[in-house]
Amino acid sequence: MQHTQQALPVSQFRRKNGQQSSCENCRKSKLACDHAVPHCGRCVRLKRTETCVYLISPLAKSSSPSNAKSAAVSKRPTKEQNRPSPTAISAAYSLLSPSPLAEVDTARDHARGMGLGRPSSSRPDGLSKMTNWGSIFSDFNIEVEPELSAASLMPGMALPWKEPEILQHATTALAQIPSRTMCEGLLDHALKFPDFGCHEPFLRLLHEGWWEIFEGYFDETSAALNRSERLIERLWINTSNRKIDSFLSGSVEWLQSWTGHNTTWDSLAYLLSAYGSACASLLPSHPLLADCHKGQVCRDLGKGIKACLFICEAQGIFSLNAVNAHASMTLLQNSYDGDDSNHNYANVTNLARLANNLCLSLRSANWCFIQTQLEQKAFHRAFTMDKSIATSSGRPPQLTWRFNQCPLPLDLSDEQLTFTGNDLDLAISVLDSDGWNTGERSYPTSYLRALSMLGRHREEILELTMGPSAEILNNMQSDIVRRLQATYKGLPSRLRYDPSHHAHLAPFDFLNIIFLHLEYHKSIFLLYRLSQVVPLSQNKPLLSSAKAIINVMTMIYTHRDRLGEMFLFFPWAVMSYGTPAAAILAIELLLRPQCLALIANVTEIHPRSEIIQELSVFISCLNSIPTTEGNHAPCRRVAHTLRKIMDQVLESPARTISTARTVSTTSPATDADSAIGLDIDWQVFSTGPCDADYTQLLDPSSWMQMADPLDFRMEDLGLEIPSDAYFSELTDLGDEDITFDNGII
Repeated sequence: MQHTQQALPVSQFRRKNGQQSSCENCRKSKLACDHAVPHCGRCVRLKRTETCVYLISPLAKSSSPSNAKSAAVSKRPTKEQNRPSPTAISAAYSLLSPSPLAEVDTARDHARGMGLGRPSSSRPDGLSKMTNWGSIFSDFNIEVEPELSAASLMPGMALPWKEPEILQHATTALAQIPSRTMCEGLLDHALKFPDFGCHEPFLRLLHEGWWEIFEGYFDETSAALNRSERLIERLWINTSNRKIDSFLSGSVEWLQSWTGHNTTWDSLAYLLSAYGSACASLLPSHPLLADCHKGQVCRDLGKGIKACLFICEAQGIFSLNAVNAHASMTLLQNSYDGDDSNHNYANVTNLARLANNLCLSLRSANWCFIQTQLEQKAFHRAFTMDKSIATSSGRPPQLTWRFNQCPLPLDLSDEQLTFTGNDLDLAISVLDSDGWNTGERSYPTSYLRALSMLGRHREEILELTMGPSAEILNNMQSDIVRRLQATYKGLPSRLRYDPSHHAHLAPFDFLNIIFLHLEYHKSIFLLYRLSQVVPLSQNKPLLSSAKAIINVMTMIYTHRDRLGEMFLFFPWAVMSYGTPAAAILAIELLLRPQCLALIANVTEIHPRSEIIQELSVFISCLNSIPTTEGNHAPCRRVAHTLRKIMDQVLESPARTISTARTVSTTSPATDADSAIGLDIDWQVFSTGPCDADYTQLLDPSSWMQMADPLDFRMEDLGLEIPSDAYFSELTDLGDEDITFDNGII
């Protein structure tokens, strides 16, 4: 009886080497088909997928091609041979894969062969692949990673600590730990200038327990080297026995369960991340770095953190220590390699995965108060980092507020988190209804809470970059700015920047208040950078936020002696905040003689002399970045580009008048909605005007790749000066929705 040949998609039977598949050729060559599906095309055509020879000897899983070919030829049934029964196939398959998962598959195949599986129907087997995600990607020639082996999917199966790969990473992690003297100095510095993942009591117990118990393993003796495997084994066992949820309700018991003899690989990664954060904030001339190079120490600590996290991944352990360590590792990498958007986005992807594996965004309060608060701090730290990196890389955030149910951590100090009983109740009683402490002192949690609240609005702004029309954008901009302004003004007064009252603040508080102020103005800056209708010289909110950012950057540079070691925050702030703001002001200053001189009804938003002075000081700031910083090279390129623009702005008046006459001969734009007018983006000189994908404009360093030499004449860009009527319609756009108070929008 002849069987009708069914037309099957060729992409479903594509060889693993990427070539076009041909099941008929496989059959004629007496070879088992090596396709992604576990049967060849001939068996699909004959509806004999249950007895396909590929189930017994798949060619793709053979150790060598020659052995696979001989095995396939020898095991392939001939015309004289009878087809094996389903029971025989199940038995043969169980001999080839003697594992628990294979036993389950054997039972399933046996039940299917005996008619105990799902009911049979006349539906073709090929239709079942229409809902398979792998087949969907294959239809569009998109490569899919190979499926993991059965052994790697077995629950509870972790690599033993004596595996070569585990031993290599464990040895690497232990070898990157500096001496005890340096670690003690780094810890003191980390607690003096803590980051958002730092918890002082936890780090002190972890540091003291580690060096008191395990210091002997780091002596350069043969006995100590022999004991290193015992240390690796102990950390492995402690990590394997660690569960995400602890039944300890007391803070002291909970801290002791992670430190001392109970130290795990993830807690060691957390300790190394504290050392690394402190080292990144040290001056190159610090006494702790007298005998070593700062960048090398940071790289070594980052390598140790990665090795510890790899071991935790191999054991399937996820904890808040791993989340904090991964977040610190991302910042540490930026300190010695510079702000790389691709690396940052990959790191924050893993950070979001760790947070989601722990269900931090959905977790409610449990029986341990300190664990609940530290988990909330870990999530909101990851949440704020996600918004910052999504902004710089021009990609959507991965931890969205829409699916977040994690409350803000209470505004308590690290010491208050360890309180129990009446002491804890008293500390909570002084908080207001929103969780803010009513005193005058701010803690790291205070700034983390404020950043997370501002991050919600940043997420809305990033969503706007993906597509609303110009008509809808104007209304949404006004609404977001009103809510953003209400959030910032609703913060406690001790967290808001006041230029006249910052002299009495400690360096740590002073810098964090500035950080909040910069985040607030950068959100407004990004929101009004979306405006493709309002000319740049008349975009009042954009220019005001850019000028506010530059004012703060020059103020930090002026008070660098007061900030001391905290001034190392400056190189990162220059690239994240100062560079885009300076670019907008420079381009607006460059185009100002070409537009404002021709239109009588338009006035300057900011005096020309102020902008020139601010940019001149900012160029000096860029040139002062030391060569030891990762952002040294891009800062110098920014300074060089800004200097070229300033030279062209300050050239002789004759050249300016000549340029203005040339521009005046161009015809005005006829379609105000389609033309961008004078809204010249600072990236337009490398990517071309009217770039609709705003996500490509969020990278603060991409604008530096302008054409050289710089020639910004309007006719060269193919742009036209809008008419006077066009300016009169757009001059006051949005002013009724935005108020200005002391230079703060």
